[in-house]
Amino acid sequence: MRQVLQHGANVMMKRYDRGNLTKKELDSTLAVWYITESRLREKVTEIYDLAYTRKCFNTTTRKEEK
Repeated sequence: MRQVLQHGANVMMKRYDRGNLTKKELDSTLAVWYITESRLREKVTEIYDLAYTRKCFNTTTRKEEK
């Protein structure tokens, strides 16, 4: 989803550069992109925090613990 949104933002910036979009339209689009990107980043951070808390990234195997 993040890639799709980033692609959409890039397309809108190119449209603005070509003069096919007003500054106001670009700013509105990028504001939506920024808010959505921030929320997605927060969700990913929460998942990583939970995974670290549960030691999901611990590379020690049970055999090594013995």
